Amino acid sequence: RSFPSAHAACLCPSSTISCSTDGYSVTLVNTSDAPEIAAPASSSLAAVLLSVALVGITGSLSLQLLSPNVDVSWLLVTGERILGGAQLHRDIVEVNPPFSVWLYLPLLYGEAATGIRAETLMAFLLPALALGSAVLSGSILRAAGWFGSKISIWWLPAVVLMLSWLFPGDFGQREQIATISLLPWLALLAARSTSSGFSAGAWPQIVIAGVGAAIFVMIKPPMAALSMILPAIWFAVSHRSLRPVFAAETIIAAAITLFYVAWIVTFQWTFLTEVMPSLAAYYIPLRLPLSELLAHWPLQAFVMLSVATWLLARPEKMDCASFILLLAGLGYIPGFLLMGKAWTYQAIPFLSFALLAFVIQLIRSGVGSPLRRIVTAAVAVQAMLMTYESLYLQIPPDPAGIAEISRTVGSRPTIVSIAAKHQPAHPLTRLVGGDFVGRFPSMWVAHNAELLAERTSDQAMRAEYLARRDSEIALAAAEIVRLSPDLVIAGGSEPAPAETAIMSAPSMTAALAPYRLLYRTAASTVFVRKDISSAR
Repeated sequence: RSFPSAHAACLCPSSTISCSTDGYSVTLVNTSDAPEIAAPASSSLAAVLLSVALVGITGSLSLQLLSPNVDVSWLLVTGERILGGAQLHRDIVEVNPPFSVWLYLPLLYGEAATGIRAETLMAFLLPALALGSAVLSGSILRAAGWFGSKISIWWLPAVVLMLSWLFPGDFGQREQIATISLLPWLALLAARSTSSGFSAGAWPQIVIAGVGAAIFVMIKPPMAALSMILPAIWFAVSHRSLRPVFAAETIIAAAITLFYVAWIVTFQWTFLTEVMPSLAAYYIPLRLPLSELLAHWPLQAFVMLSVATWLLARPEKMDCASFILLLAGLGYIPGFLLMGKAWTYQAIPFLSFALLAFVIQLIRSGVGSPLRRIVTAAVAVQAMLMTYESLYLQIPPDPAGIAEISRTVGSRPTIVSIAAKHQPAHPLTRLVGGDFVGRFPSMWVAHNAELLAERTSDQAMRAEYLARRDSEIALAAAEIVRLSPDLVIAGGSEPAPAETAIMSAPSMTAALAPYRLLYRTAASTVFVRKDISSAR
């Protein structure tokens, strides 16, 4: 049967229809040189049991070795406020779309129902999600003839460990969850290349893949959409058909996403009218220069992994699933460049997709030749370096400070942050079981306004930025007076930009008059109400 083919750019599974580059000449060939590795039942069971054990091991290591992630802690704090009746973007402001908060609500419901901390639940549920996604994606590809009948299942625990702990310092970040969620959709896209009718997957797999793709987009819409669009467009063009673009899982993902957008427009208009303008004015302009972004290690690592995957495939063409994963990773990079921060967690999707592309190509090609052994060793070193870079950014908690707060204030202290960044107040609020009552997580607008004022040579713009900084300080001082929180968290002994102006402002000095210094570290300063101190 003649049908357009995607195989001019990549290689599909063994015993499938392979087409020439003109897209019409067809022959049945065995195009795979994948190693035939026997997988007896006992070995398969051992690999599955190890994968399940890794869920527990990874969860335990995350709790024992990792500091709570700042962004995750803030989103949990925001979720607590929402469950307590606060209205998002009115009573508490999160700069990301609402789904970022919703994503962690199940953990908070679980915490309320079981008494187990949300962080503990996440430590075990996230690697369990990675295992489920890997099993589902692998079953989709296996059913499409991807790995043959004798591929070793020992790749499963390796993939689960990679998805769970490749970036330990960013454990639980939305981007990690997004990456894991999209894999079944990408697997279905690859599997559809094996059928002239583009059919692949059972309905439960299709529904789960569609929901996972919607989660991927809703977490970071501007950055994520192109990761799906780019491989879908390539697939449609190479097959000369729009049918793959309108696959059931894609329609499900689009329907959920459009409903979400409609919900924001209808019920979260303040996000569009207040939050997004602030981001456009005070967040996006603080981008690294393009030359510095291009030289940053995440992009270098992506290029290295892409080239390594291509070298591993030589002299054959690259595997289709690997090629689709690389396209998905490439699609995430424009958003990474647009944000211009070069933060590690923002690179998780494209680096994870690139490493998975290499793994699939390794399974298909093997490591028989000296070149493939060298390439595999180089990728292993690169993966270890990425893990180290993530761990290097860990922010350890301050046990002495936490103990001091517990002794002085007791349980459930009310907290407001006037720090320039999230780090001082979060995850401290979660660690002390506090009730964060402030509207904003930090004074990031004042911080960024001062940075922008320092960068501009336009005196009018400089004055405007500094006026915005000062107005933010006045609003924060008024909030302290109005709420009278038990604790006020400020920046540490090494102040960030704007923190000197924050602490020296007359309005802030007056607002902090009823407070005394509880403790100070390089990272944070904690003030406690004087009446609480005298009462203890």
